[in-house]
Amino acid sequence: MTYFGELLLLIANILMAWHHAELIEEGRPIRHGWWGAAYLALAIVFAWFNQSAALFIAAILLRKVVFDLSLNIFRDLPIFYVSSSTTSIIDKLHNRFFGKRSEVYMSIYFLLLIFINIFFL
Repeated sequence: MTYFGELLLLIANILMAWHHAELIEEGRPIRHGWWGAAYLALAIVFAWFNQSAALFIAAILLRKVVFDLSLNIFRDLPIFYVSSSTTSIIDKLHNRFFGKRSEVYMSIYFLLLIFINIFFL
């Protein structure tokens, strides 16, 4: 059941990225706080139903990897593109620590995601 929850979170991330790509194309604002809160609530619900803190951690890692890559694909940008004009607090933190090197944190998060799936889920 845990993997099913993870699959649903993956699909949710792809759908949210598609919707955000549409908002960006239309020049409409993205309310990062509300979207972040909605995803966080979804991750908490899935983790609670599965009684798995590891699923919650996986959901957070999954968010950054799948959402960012999907958004870049939907926007026809290079896969590891990083915006310098983002209003997202999370993106600003990543920019501060990693600069434009998103492939670094994406690789780290992906490896952690694999590790969690093998040993904790």
